Amino acid sequence: MSSSGRCLAAAVGALASASLLWGAGAQAGTASCQKDLALIDGGASGPLTCISSGTPTILVGRSTPLALKTVSMALSGVQMASRYTIVVRGQPPTPVKAKGMFILLTVTLTNETNARHVFNTQDQVVLEINDSPNVPQEFVNSHIWWTKLFTGPTIQPHQTLTGVLMFDVSKVALRTFPAKTGLAVVNFGQNTSSGLVTQLGVIDMSGAG
Repeated sequence: MSSSGRCLAAAVGALASASLLWGAGAQAGTASCQKDLALIDGGASGPLTCISSGTPTILVGRSTPLALKTVSMALSGVQMASRYTIVVRGQPPTPVKAKGMFILLTVTLTNETNARHVFNTQDQVVLEINDSPNVPQEFVNSHIWWTKLFTGPTIQPHQTLTGVLMFDVSKVALRTFPAKTGLAVVNFGQNTSSGLVTQLGVIDMSGAG
């Protein structure tokens, strides 16, 4: 594993499984995950299941909904922009400018449990580009008040919400996007930066569209 791969593994703990799928340390992933990732890159839609760095992992192409034990996510749109205007009902539009470039992913989230949960954008999701993790700045939904003070929306049992995950990504990282790119998601109450992730879902951005 390269030094950058080792540093990333130490920094993001269990989510190293995602970086090991795309990054410089790919050889450290299990053979089954490497094979499944190649199948999705080649056009398979998934879901395909494997074990990566000890973590049960589900791989899907970008047009296939990702279903974990507590949360489901479907990707319906991918945009890039240097500026974005956040529109929330009852509030004036808020223009924001990216330091690098915004990657805007329109996703639909479903709470698959019988209890309400917070979809914590700082903990539950990360965009891996090659060997670089990017945490979303916001989950923008026109019915949710947009503020840095809140990490994400509360989703009621079996409720579905659609919104935009905003990632401010360096232009250097964009050189390999969407190749070697995956949107990694974990279950409610788990943290991508901890070693306690019991299940990892990955939407392969270069997979079947």
